[in-house]
Amino acid sequence: MILPATIGNILEWYDFTLYGYFASIFASLYFPAHEKFLSLLAAYGLFAASYFMRPVGALFFGYLGDTLGRKYSLAYSIILMGVCNLILSVLPTHAEWGVMAGVCLTLLRLVQGFAVGGEYSGATIYLIESATPGHRTFFGSLALSSAYTGFLLSSAVGALLSTLFSADDLMAWGWRLGFALGFFIAFIGLYIRKKLRDTPVYRHFEKSSHGHHDNPIRDLFINNYKPLILALGIALLPAGFTYINFVYLSNFLSQYTGVSSQYILLINTICMFYVVITIPLIGLLADRVGRKRLMLIAAILILLLCVPLLLLSLHFSLLSLLLLASLHILYETNVPAEVAEMFPVHCRYTGVALTLNLTNGVAGGLAPMIAAVLIYSTDLLISPMFYIMGLGLITLVTLLFVSYKQ
Repeated sequence: MILPATIGNILEWYDFTLYGYFASIFASLYFPAHEKFLSLLAAYGLFAASYFMRPVGALFFGYLGDTLGRKYSLAYSIILMGVCNLILSVLPTHAEWGVMAGVCLTLLRLVQGFAVGGEYSGATIYLIESATPGHRTFFGSLALSSAYTGFLLSSAVGALLSTLFSADDLMAWGWRLGFALGFFIAFIGLYIRKKLRDTPVYRHFEKSSHGHHDNPIRDLFINNYKPLILALGIALLPAGFTYINFVYLSNFLSQYTGVSSQYILLINTICMFYVVITIPLIGLLADRVGRKRLMLIAAILILLLCVPLLLLSLHFSLLSLLLLASLHILYETNVPAEVAEMFPVHCRYTGVALTLNLTNGVAGGLAPMIAAVLIYSTDLLISPMFYIMGLGLITLVTLLFVSYKQ
């Protein structure tokens, strides 16, 4: 059950985040400009645009998952991502196709964002609905851990390619190998999911409803809009914090500390390995002491410590990233189960998918670009954390309201 549910999640996030690690290469090859900042801003803009497709994918795959079954959405999303990676691995650059190369890359990234809209939420729901009561946070944490396994794999592949190839070879063709690998992972994942059955919860719902399904999208916005608003507030902080920690800070350290890209990818890989192992342990802890208690503690600590830890990264990058990652996963590990339990079965896939992808699309997709613009316009190295603090305040107020209501 665990491997079929999570392997597609690993693939989706491997493919999706590998672009972030090679953002500077894509900026040079597909969006050349006289000023390096404008070229990089265009690459980050495409990163954000693909995130805006995730809510669209969430509605599409959420509808499929709530009406046809969880397993169908999981199958279709992994097929889309695999095909996109195969095309991306052979896509000509601006030097060969001119503006059309950038247009094609944009279309591929938009389709990838659409596909991701159904994968993580689907894996989360599948595991939580298959869990026994009292263990839902732990099982939900496995979906989150598998997503970071994809992050870890992309970081490791990026570090390996940067080590094996010279800068010129990596720029010319080496980066393509990472996306070709994504296609083969998709093929393996689709094969493993062939015999996947729907969850016991969904099968019981199918039996009790005699196969009749209301429109889950309409039901979500008419009858379940209040839990949707609260879920969005809860998921806002980790959405932005994830990509400041694991995507933007890689380029930040390279630009402002002068350390090599190989070293940055190495410490990123160490942090990801730490996160993958620690998330299930926090899930076990949350099932014992309570999710909201841990979430409140983590949100307050993030507000207090995010700026000092960013300054620490200028001198002790590995220690700083490990501490930031610890605060981040102490909060985020609880989010999948907390959000899933807010929605009824018949619109759960749609509700969870829209919540996670809308917050990631807005707060996460814009995070690297907002951070770059804040530093460029204010000359303050700590300015990206002002963005995180704003998200943290919204999330903290939402948590206090949810705790009071319950």
